[in-house]
Amino acid sequence: MKRFDIVSPTESGKEFLQNSSILSGLPSDSFEELYDKLEWLKLTTGNILFQQNEPGDSLYILVSGRLGAFRRNAEGKNQLLGDITPGESLGEMAVLTGENRSATVQALRDSLLVRLSSESFQTIIESNPQTLLRMNRVLIDRLRSMYETKPSNHVPAKIFATFPVSQKAPVRAFCQQLQEELDWWGEALHLNRQIIQQKFPNISLDNAQHEDLEKLIFWLHEQEQVYQYILLEADEDNTGWSKFCLEHCDLKLLVGVAAQQPEGYILEEQQRIRRQQLFRHPTRLILIQSDSITLPKNTIHWTGQVHNDDHHHVRLQHRQDVKSLVRFLLGKTISLALAGGGALGMSHIGVFRALQERGIPIDLGCGASAGANVSGQITLGWDYKRIWEHTKRTLPTSVWYKVNIPPIVSFMRPEIPVIAMNETFGDMYIEDMWRKYFCSSSNLTRGSIEIYNKGPMVERITASCSLAPMFPPYVSESGDLLVDGAVLANLPALQVKDFVEGKVIAVNVIPTLDSTMCRGLPQNKSSLRMTYERFRPIGRQKFPTIFDIMMRSIFLNGVYDAEIIRQEVDLYIEPPVEQFSIFNMGPFDTIVNIGYHTARPLIDRWIESDPEVQKIIDIERAV
Repeated sequence: MKRFDIVSPTESGKEFLQNSSILSGLPSDSFEELYDKLEWLKLTTGNILFQQNEPGDSLYILVSGRLGAFRRNAEGKNQLLGDITPGESLGEMAVLTGENRSATVQALRDSLLVRLSSESFQTIIESNPQTLLRMNRVLIDRLRSMYETKPSNHVPAKIFATFPVSQKAPVRAFCQQLQEELDWWGEALHLNRQIIQQKFPNISLDNAQHEDLEKLIFWLHEQEQVYQYILLEADEDNTGWSKFCLEHCDLKLLVGVAAQQPEGYILEEQQRIRRQQLFRHPTRLILIQSDSITLPKNTIHWTGQVHNDDHHHVRLQHRQDVKSLVRFLLGKTISLALAGGGALGMSHIGVFRALQERGIPIDLGCGASAGANVSGQITLGWDYKRIWEHTKRTLPTSVWYKVNIPPIVSFMRPEIPVIAMNETFGDMYIEDMWRKYFCSSSNLTRGSIEIYNKGPMVERITASCSLAPMFPPYVSESGDLLVDGAVLANLPALQVKDFVEGKVIAVNVIPTLDSTMCRGLPQNKSSLRMTYERFRPIGRQKFPTIFDIMMRSIFLNGVYDAEIIRQEVDLYIEPPVEQFSIFNMGPFDTIVNIGYHTARPLIDRWIESDPEVQKIIDIERAV
């Protein structure tokens, strides 16, 4: 079976290889010698470049397109190891060592590659041994970079395609904004039927002959080497151009008007692909919301009918929505993880004020307990002032008036957090937030961390705030008992990478060193005597009480994880609030201000040291 076609080099191919591949590190004379030996290949979608365990007779570099590397597991099934994107090389280790291929490589869409045979490679290094040394150095540097770089689940897409999934979906207006924001990060090319027809007036996109289609595909490969991103705008109907967009994209964007019903040819095409169990492109659902709407509508209705890997809400007159979407697409998001800590968590509001003043957008908010509450309000789209006013009004200054007598399951009744959560979030679902959100809870039944990024907000945050034994456990849909996220994941910053790629800001309000625990305890004294010494009018002793010790014990796992989190995140903030009680909302404003004044200098230093954050802020200031 013919695996690939031999083709001619593209006009920009040489420059691409010299600047964006393993060959970029070679001296010009060595590069020229290697380039003359290269073969140009075209691999059609679904075709296999080489099989696992085959002899390694060639080195390849992907110029444009996308490949997938697969390996057979113990059950004999092919498992996707990862995507191979333009500029990456493959097969070089087999050429250098003579070993068989370690994986199968298949085209996920039409791809253009160059091949250097083992024989040609041997000829070159015999005449110029420095080439081998230089290439080995490049390989070693690349392997070192792989080990030193944080692992990522984000696969960068280069070609995006938009498809309408409701009547009169504003795909053209959306694409125009999307191209502008992509342009900020790298030059983007927007293509639709009209543009292609002007470029190729003699080609019928709906009845293209094989040679005409090949010409169009080859031209797209050329553009892929010139532009950093390509945006394909499909037609409203299932035309030849729409099929071309579907077959030549890395990621699908399904654009629908939230107030309408989902419908369109692409939905049927999705079902066909899923039934045939072919490789499917990652899919994001873009719900166009009314510009005047306060909160997104009909999210559950849409996500229940349209298969998608993720969804985003976009108001076309609110450019920050498209900017946030682009950061998701490119793996350049900013996430904010907030720790639990009762009243101490009010310092999160001050931290958010400092972030907002510096123009730092939040694409994903997450947290546990108090952090789940504050981050939830942030992802609602509220500003600092509204969060401050609302939280101060809805949260009680003390919780002790709701004591259970006798305390069979918990010391206090659960209405305290539920009343406040209902007033804040009502019947909202996590899917209805303007920005992405999740919260953590601890499963007593299974001894595991529960991460919620879907479902009713009040129920999810209530589970995250059920601090045992102060409040009773929350009973999940499956009957499991859930308690405060503080027990296993009080600061769920490490879980962010499971949802998005980008920068992570972590705010911890539970001190890693609690000075109140350093005061010791009176020895060999009765409880009555200790009570007297703690509360006597003159000369009273300060030492941790049973509640201080209990709370510190509950949060201890988070304290233990804090140093790991500090090393993993991009910005770590720890406001000094250990002198306050987690149960006393009285010094609300003082705690908020401590968060603000602690965060400001740290944020300024972070911005100064990170050019990518500076670029993100510049985008937001242009709104």
